[in-house]
Amino acid sequence: MTGRRRAGQRHNRRQRARRRASPLRVLLAVLALAGLTLGAVTLHRISASAGGCDHPLTLRVSADPMVSAPLAATAADYDRSRTTVDGRCVAVQVTATPSATALATFSRPATAKPATVRQTATETPDVWVPESTDWLNLAGANPTAAAIIPRISPAIASSPLVVAMPGPMVSALGAQADAMSWAALGQDRYANHFWAGHEHPEWGEFRFGFALPGTSTASRQALVAMAAADAKVDPSKFTITSFTDDRGVQLSLLGAERSAAAVAATPADLASALRAHDAPGQTPYLSAAPMLEAQLIAYNRGQGSSGPARTPLTALYPRDGLDLMPVPYAVTAPASGDPERARAAASFLARLSTADGQAALRAAGLRSPAGAGTVSPASGIPALLPAHRVPTLSGDVLAAAVGFFDRIHQRGSTLAVIDVSGSMATKVTGVLPPATRLQLATNAATTGLALFAPDDQVGLWQFSTDLADGRDYQQLSPVAALDSPSRLGLGSHLGDLRQLAAGMRPRNDTALYETTLAAFEAKNAAWVPGRLNQVVVLTDGANDDPGHPGGLSLTGLLDALKAQFNRARPTRIITIAYGEDADPGPLERISAATGARSYISRNPADILNVFIDAVTDGG
Repeated sequence: MTGRRRAGQRHNRRQRARRRASPLRVLLAVLALAGLTLGAVTLHRISASAGGCDHPLTLRVSADPMVSAPLAATAADYDRSRTTVDGRCVAVQVTATPSATALATFSRPATAKPATVRQTATETPDVWVPESTDWLNLAGANPTAAAIIPRISPAIASSPLVVAMPGPMVSALGAQADAMSWAALGQDRYANHFWAGHEHPEWGEFRFGFALPGTSTASRQALVAMAAADAKVDPSKFTITSFTDDRGVQLSLLGAERSAAAVAATPADLASALRAHDAPGQTPYLSAAPMLEAQLIAYNRGQGSSGPARTPLTALYPRDGLDLMPVPYAVTAPASGDPERARAAASFLARLSTADGQAALRAAGLRSPAGAGTVSPASGIPALLPAHRVPTLSGDVLAAAVGFFDRIHQRGSTLAVIDVSGSMATKVTGVLPPATRLQLATNAATTGLALFAPDDQVGLWQFSTDLADGRDYQQLSPVAALDSPSRLGLGSHLGDLRQLAAGMRPRNDTALYETTLAAFEAKNAAWVPGRLNQVVVLTDGANDDPGHPGGLSLTGLLDALKAQFNRARPTRIITIAYGEDADPGPLERISAATGARSYISRNPADILNVFIDAVTDGG
């Protein structure tokens, strides 16, 4: 009798579980959209196994470290309950995988013939739980990942984007901290003697830092929010061209990158750097950094370290745009295409949606999908959020923002080669004060040097004909870091370049081809690993070298460039056709031979904009 009663209870529990999961099964059926190709992925078990069950079905869950611990706890409870789907026990295996790492895996093209969904199901997690829906949008922008990851998935939690500041610094700011905004943060990072103005000169300047936006939701959305504040627009209005063509938006991101005291590779690296400087009496590593609220809570608690933070971070909620980032539960295409795995994924989602499942997420510092929280007020985190928004930028727009940032963050080793032939003495009409082509070009070049980072490497040549030692080109300064010591007693290499550029004088003809090849070979010989190696050639005319009849032709130059170009150690030649007399055709072919772009500035007064395009183009 007892055995029959227990069997009946188990039967009733299964029936109730199936009734609860029914709407989720319908949702997952809608999400089963496409096949996929993906290489093998090795996952490591975190949750408990379903002991005592024969042939359990293992549900593989890849979760961002921000959310993996509460998921693993719920998975362990789920396993202990011997939950079944279609008569089989389900064992949930949770893997802590940074969202950027997971997306890179999903985006990797197949190296073999396309496999069936069942074949690749053993290589792909059944469920992906990244740190925010941003990652689903980015996956949708990549054809390979889009075949694996659904664009829309239910949220199991959320976390707002906050500005994290050390507690003592928040106290020093007083009311200014309460009024924190993205616009104010953008201004503070440029302020001189910032902390001296708040009676703490020992803290030095306002140090703003963040993780690479390609690895961090918080950094990505913070940079977008600051650019929107600079442009005085809502970030939802940004498009792909905002980051490819809009000079104001580009300069805002460039300013954020160049002014950053630290740009960490990942959110975990940023937290590690903060901990390394978290000691009594030591100045905090950063004055401010964007974080998701749950990441700030984890840092203060000492998650992944030996103990709680000695100087806890305080969360500030920007008044000009508080972003709430949902945490999605995305069932991958292989699982959606397998009815049994789809039902298992829906069953675990149902468990995460229960009071106990949500309590585990709240305990980890995450909020409900709608932003409600039960965090203790003593932690300094409000239970009720101020007015907030959910970002809506598409994956294509986010990818454009990340792509532009990655290009400007890539440090370069650049040889600038400037035409000083006689035609560069031509007066330019319509500019005040009056200036020649060369003066405008060198002014743009020296102004453009401010776009480079202090550790960028830049060298300078000039060319015309018969300049020195019978050559048509002359090295004015070797390629060196801008903040390296001056060779001319001007403080730094940057000062040398500015003075040398200002001293250029036009004369003679235009030995364009000979100079271009010489510069390319010189940069190739001094190729620097880990940097963007490039030659930037600015000229206002076609090749004209009467002193060397029968010299290097365009065909000869192109043949030499193609023969010497090494894709494993690329040196690119960016060319700028400057002025109405410039011949862009040959310059385009020269750049194309090294996989680079050519730019045209018909109006010499526009040369600064063209120069900015050239030095911010990492492709």
